[in-house]
Amino acid sequence: EKSSSKEAPKRKPPIKGKVQVAFDNLVIKDWAFKNVNATASIDLPNDEASLHVAKAQVCGFNIRGSLNKKDKNIKINLSSEGSNKFHMLFTCLLHKEKPKLSGPFKYSLNISTNGTKEDLIKNLSGTLLLDSHKGKIYRLALFMKILQTLSIANILTLNLPQIGTKGYTYNRLFAKAKINKGVIHIEKAYMDSNALKLVPYGKIDLPKQKIELTVLAAPFTTVDKIISHIPILGKILTGKSGTFISIPMKITGKLQDPTVVPLSPSAIAKGIFGIFKRTLELPTEIVPKER
Repeated sequence: EKSSSKEAPKRKPPIKGKVQVAFDNLVIKDWAFKNVNATASIDLPNDEASLHVAKAQVCGFNIRGSLNKKDKNIKINLSSEGSNKFHMLFTCLLHKEKPKLSGPFKYSLNISTNGTKEDLIKNLSGTLLLDSHKGKIYRLALFMKILQTLSIANILTLNLPQIGTKGYTYNRLFAKAKINKGVIHIEKAYMDSNALKLVPYGKIDLPKQKIELTVLAAPFTTVDKIISHIPILGKILTGKSGTFISIPMKITGKLQDPTVVPLSPSAIAKGIFGIFKRTLELPTEIVPKER
């Protein structure tokens, strides 16, 4: 790692091999931190180093936190909240050529971890809240697999190549999650658009890069299409009365290339179904899987 500042750092006299430095601007690897109010401390005899950030901004994200290192052990605490745009997240912070999403969002993030460099991801814990209105989803692997499943089942007529290029417009994208030992547990999340509602529940394992989600897809589609896929008349009548017809799906496998399969209603636990109903804030019935 390398660091630099536009103005010379303000150094304090060494105290028994310990040096303290205050920063105004900082560059770490490919990230330029602006409006920095931070101090760094290095204690060479005891092999200790620390960085305390009262405030800083990188890629439009406001952050504060601390990093402490002793021998090979590292301890990190980081907090960030505010508003930003997805293209800053993907192109600036993650250094991706093309963003997977576009649009504005508000967020709150609090994370902490400790251990050697190899243990930092698996010891990660904290909370995450994200709320976005009026944006677009592009070639996001998970979302495209869900749309492909609905398209193959003829529940929705979709032009997937066009969606990958021009994007799929959503009205709201919301997620609230807890992180424990590197695993993201989704407490409440949904995607709302004019043609489709999606409600996921489950976990994402960051150390193993694996995903395990149950998703209910509630498409706004014609009764004729639903009739051709639902053998039970009662569900059709419920659909006519204004109740959402929901298709359950299971998403498992690699995070970058997940597998999406339809589920039978018996595979949906009552507790999870209650979360779906509260999230949709409307009556809902589950479409049986065809045999």
